[in-house]
Amino acid sequence: MISILMATYNGETYLRQQIESLLNQTRQDFVLYVCDDCSTDGTYRILLGYAEQYPDRIKVYQNSQNSGDAKWNFLGMMLRHQDDYVMLCDQDDVWQPDKIELSLAAVQEREKAVGRQTPVLMHTDLYVVDEELRIINPSLNYMLGLSMKFGTMASQVIQNTITGCTSMYNRALAELIKAPSFCIMHDWWLGLIVTAFGQKVYLPQATMMYRQHGRNAIGAKQVRSLAYIVRRMLHVRDIRAQLDATYRQAAAFLQEYGAQLSAGQREFLQEYSTIPQFPKFARWRKIDKLRAIKSGFVQRIAQFLYI
Repeated sequence: MISILMATYNGETYLRQQIESLLNQTRQDFVLYVCDDCSTDGTYRILLGYAEQYPDRIKVYQNSQNSGDAKWNFLGMMLRHQDDYVMLCDQDDVWQPDKIELSLAAVQEREKAVGRQTPVLMHTDLYVVDEELRIINPSLNYMLGLSMKFGTMASQVIQNTITGCTSMYNRALAELIKAPSFCIMHDWWLGLIVTAFGQKVYLPQATMMYRQHGRNAIGAKQVRSLAYIVRRMLHVRDIRAQLDATYRQAAAFLQEYGAQLSAGQREFLQEYSTIPQFPKFARWRKIDKLRAIKSGFVQRIAQFLYI
C-alpha cells in the first residue's frame, strides 16, 4: 500500500487543485494522510469535506498547536506513518496524472535489484509554474543549478539534491527515520539517511507542477541570473548562516545515527561538523580534502568566499 503525506497550513487557495490531482492519478491504491498545522483560514474545513466524501482514501487530523515550521510537521508525519511505500506532498502544487505510477515502478525496479530490505528513495524533476500553472521553467533542478551525478555523503551534506514533494521511499527507509535535534529541511534529512544506508534513484522527467505564488516555504530561484548572483553575494550573513546550518545538521546526523554508520562515514561527519572551529585557510583545506563542494558555479564561489 502507498501512503501519501501532506502537511498543510493556510493553504485554502490551491488545496483543492492539489487534492483533485491526487484523486485523478492513474494508480489509486493509496491513502492520503493530511496533518493540518492549526490553519487560521478555511484549510481544515476543506480537508474535512474531502475526508467525509472519501472516508477510506483521505484521513485528516490537526496538530494541537502550530509546529512553527512545515519541516517539523512533515517529520512528525514521517515518523507516524510507515507503509510499503511513502510519498510526500505539498499543499499548493499539482501532480501529473502518472506521478504515482512512475514513482512506484522506479522504486520497485530498484528493489528487484537490491532487495526490499535495502532503503530506496526515488525523486524526480519538477515543472516550475506560476499561480495559474503556466510554465516558468521546465526544470527546477536546472534553475537551481543542481547536479544529480553525485550520490556521496560529501555531496549531500553540503547541498540538498532531493525535493521532497517529488519523492517516494520504501518501508526499509521509513523504518530508519529518527527525529533530529536539528535539521535544515525534512527532505534534506531524508536524503542524508538514504545516502548513508541505501540507494537513490533519480528520474530526470518532471512529475509535478511546482507552483510559485509568493508564499512558498522555499520556492524556486533562478541561480544563473545576474540579479540572483548580485543579491547572493551581497548577503554574506545569509550565506554563512546556511553553511553553519550544514555543520549543525551533520553533527545532529552523527548524533542520531553514529552507531549505525561505517567508520569512514563517522570520521567524515566528525571532520565536517567541526570545520567552524578552524581558521579560514584551514577550512578551505578541510572542504577540499573532504570534497564537500557544492555543485553550480555561483554556489561554489559563495561557499569558498564566505566559508
